[in-house]
Amino acid sequence: MDEKEIKYYINRFLESTAEYAPRDDENLLEMGILDSMGVAELLAYIEKQFDVAINLEDITLENFSTINAISHLIESNIRG
Repeated sequence: MDEKEIKYYINRFLESTAEYAPRDDENLLEMGILDSMGVAELLAYIEKQFDVAINLEDITLENFSTINAISHLIESNIRG
């Protein structure tokens, strides 16, 4: 799965929960699109959608701040 496809699925999730399609570099936390519950829901979605397990130490504000950061996190977990 490539970066473009990963971002598509992240955007689809955000549009369904926040009814907003943020830019790839917009800070989701500062904009209020994601809060702690939203991060937990997104994490569950990521693990199911991409069949990956995100390590506890990777669940940081930085890794969930933008679509770019989330995509990078997913790509690094898919590849190993």
